Amino acid sequence: MSTAPQFQRFVQDELALAPTLVARVLAGTMQLLGQSKDGALSTSDRTHHSEIVKALQRDANLYEKTFVESLRNVWLEKSG
Repeated sequence: MSTAPQFQRFVQDELALAPTLVARVLAGTMQLLGQSKDGALSTSDRTHHSEIVKALQRDANLYEKTFVESLRNVWLEKSG
C-alpha cells in the first residue's frame, strides 16, 4: 500500500522543519542546564553537568544531523 502523495508532502514538510525543532530543544535544554543550582550538585554531578553542556555546545550540529537523519530513515523504512 503506497502512501498518498499529499501525506508524503506533509512528511517532507515536517522533515524540513525538524532542524528548527532540534534547535529549539537544544536551546531549551541549554537554558535549563544553565539555570541548575550548582550548589545543590555534588562534585561528581557538577563534573557531569559541565561535560553535558560542553558536549551539547560542541556537537550541536551533529545532534541535529543525526536526529533529522534518524527521522528520515524511520519514515523511509515505514513508507517503503
